[in-house]
Amino acid sequence: MVVIDTDIFILEFAFHNDSRQAINIEFLKRVQSAEPAITLYKYLLNNSG
Repeated sequence: MVVIDTDIFILEFAFHNDSRQAINIEFLKRVQSAEPAITLYKYLLNNSG
């Protein structure tokens, strides 16, 4: 299992001109087959309300 923190997703969806975008996209493609998960903090933020 790979646990991915929020900053990876923020970079993917909000900062399209960031210099790290290409490597970020490659990382996300590679972990799709590794049963990715998110942090509990992110889960709680999304479901707190």
